[in-house]
Amino acid sequence: MNSRERTKLALNHQQPDRPPLLLWMVPEILERLKKHFNVNTHEDVLDKLDIDVRWLMPDYAGPELKVFEDGSKEADFGYRMKAIVNQFGTYEELSYHPLASAQTVEDVNNYNRWPDPDWWDYSSIKEKIAIADRVEPRWLGIGAASFFERSWAMLGFEKMFHDLMMNPELVHAVMDKMMEIYLEQTCRILEAAEGRIDMVYIADDLAGQHGLLISPETFEQFLKWRWKHFNDTIKERFGDHIKFFYHCCGAIEKLIPGLIEMGVDILNPIQPKAAGMEAQGLKDNFGKQLCFCGGLDIQDLLPNGTPQEVKDEAGRLNHILGKDGGYIPSAAHAVQADTSVENILAMIEGFKIQ
Repeated sequence: MNSRERTKLALNHQQPDRPPLLLWMVPEILERLKKHFNVNTHEDVLDKLDIDVRWLMPDYAGPELKVFEDGSKEADFGYRMKAIVNQFGTYEELSYHPLASAQTVEDVNNYNRWPDPDWWDYSSIKEKIAIADRVEPRWLGIGAASFFERSWAMLGFEKMFHDLMMNPELVHAVMDKMMEIYLEQTCRILEAAEGRIDMVYIADDLAGQHGLLISPETFEQFLKWRWKHFNDTIKERFGDHIKFFYHCCGAIEKLIPGLIEMGVDILNPIQPKAAGMEAQGLKDNFGKQLCFCGGLDIQDLLPNGTPQEVKDEAGRLNHILGKDGGYIPSAAHAVQADTSVENILAMIEGFKIQ
């Protein structure tokens, strides 16, 4: 059974030969694994670990993205990211919000830095597919669409929450732009792939460790119907076989019924220390309607546990979330730079045990 067959079976709630695997990692971990395996590329590492799920994006070919005197870098939407160094590695944090002073829908429409889908080179997609499939057919995902997170990146975090209540038309205008741009870009990627893409990634971090950042009512008003339109449009144009992979950190248990209604097939990253996100409860309550991806704790266990403890927890999650299929095992987000190679290998080994 190859990767694509294995993942398709699991996502149809059937039992594959072993659970299909996904692995995300920060750059420091990627470099460590390259050295461990004595290989040169990200794909080489994934092949060595026999990771089933692969992600593709077209190359950016638009206007040059500026670097500013403070070291911050311009992103495609015009907000800026600045590298912040800690004891383990480097992260990028938002440092500039281009719509921070916007007050009206006209301000949003007059913003002259909205990206054009023409700014990406879709001709590279076929080559990327060939690289991902070079060992065997893999389960291929594309996209990085986000409405909530990208909107507050444009407006600023505090302003976003203020405007959700006090100036909702402004937020609607920003999200309308997001939906227009991301939907067109996603369709162009799928067209370039000529039927070879299996899954579309969409994302909005809507919760913290203990609860939601927005109410279920606000989710309904601003996000649920937009994502349903996005997902329905993709399926109408490219087929019902396309799966939707929704990334949302934190304690989002109260939103899961709405996620199912808007067309989500796979929920990620299943943060186990967040309230209401325990594996058994999720499987019992939603396992027949939804698949899961993630679940292995990166806050404590993966960086601080022994390899045997990590392996045992990976096996436990397989037993719970992978019963009768419906599970893509993975860490509960990108593996962080404070994690040992030994624990990463133990996690992968544990996840492969049926």
